[in-house]
Amino acid sequence: MQIVSKPESVEITSAIKDNPTPQNQPRSDDVLDTLGEKQAQTYSVCDMRQGFWQLELDEQSKEKTAFMTHRGQYEFNRLPYGLANSPATFNMIMNEVIRDLNWKSALVYVDDILIYSKNFEEHLCHLAALFDKLIEANLKLKPSKCQFACKEVQYLAILSPKKA
Repeated sequence: MQIVSKPESVEITSAIKDNPTPQNQPRSDDVLDTLGEKQAQTYSVCDMRQGFWQLELDEQSKEKTAFMTHRGQYEFNRLPYGLANSPATFNMIMNEVIRDLNWKSALVYVDDILIYSKNFEEHLCHLAALFDKLIEANLKLKPSKCQFACKEVQYLAILSPKKA
């Protein structure tokens, strides 16, 4: 069972302001420009396994997710879906995790990662670098939703340019 709550208290609303909107969310035109500039021909798309749930909350943040039921008060231990700032928080953390790769060989939008390379050999190096970053951050992918070393992928509702 997954509890989905829509917290609307003043306390949570003010907590949202503590977490600014991330500045590095890729726009579709920027993605296409980057793929063209980098002469990308090999792509992978990765999806995080239960993205938000992988992030543990500190004690102060747990208090801000509290909700009441007839059985008592509960707090989330992990970043919940449904909070207004959960996507921004997750995106900010993912941008930090792939900081050295961002806009060079990878783009991240919340829990979706695009890896792009000029050729297959370079792509293997880029994937290895990404996997190292994810392992270091103790983050896991959902293999069934990943596509590796493709000539064409869909990312943010954009179809990567297909090279002739």
